[in-house]
Amino acid sequence: MGFSNDIYSFEPHSESYESLLALSSRDSKWHCYNYGFGDSVGKATLNIAEETGFNSILIPKEFHTNKPARFSFNKTEQINLSCIDIFWKENQLNGKKVYLKIDTQGYDYQILKGASTCLKTVNAVQVELSLTHLYKGQPDFEEPCQYLYDNGFQIYGVWPGFRDPNQHCLFELNAIFIKLEPQQI
Repeated sequence: MGFSNDIYSFEPHSESYESLLALSSRDSKWHCYNYGFGDSVGKATLNIAEETGFNSILIPKEFHTNKPARFSFNKTEQINLSCIDIFWKENQLNGKKVYLKIDTQGYDYQILKGASTCLKTVNAVQVELSLTHLYKGQPDFEEPCQYLYDNGFQIYGVWPGFRDPNQHCLFELNAIFIKLEPQQI
């Protein structure tokens, strides 16, 4: 595709991490790590879904578990958590153009809070915004938006994400926020 800069990918689920390693093996600038992020360092329980794209640290709400089998959560895995700010400092990413993509099934806001320092230099952030609480303890979609606004970002674009497979109601949006320079506002 012509992209020649470093890519940093993080996957806490061990099975998905192995798949990620296989995908990245032909690109020496694609760096993969087997841990997740949050607003503090520690351990967490990852709830594993039949379709691993729905794995979450948060516990799924009951109505979410009554969906088709691919949304079934029947296993857990203990994972390690760090903060993006720690990774940022250890890898000396200040001064680099960074597009930060977060897709963690209801946990994006906690990850943003663990990135408060590096957000000062990030150019763009992509997050998943839930319009419906699919997980217990999940914040309203306004909270991560406000947090990004408070850190100098504006919405650049949104597009539909996950829909209820039965009623086709929109459950999640994907949104890109960009940092505007003061003279652009």
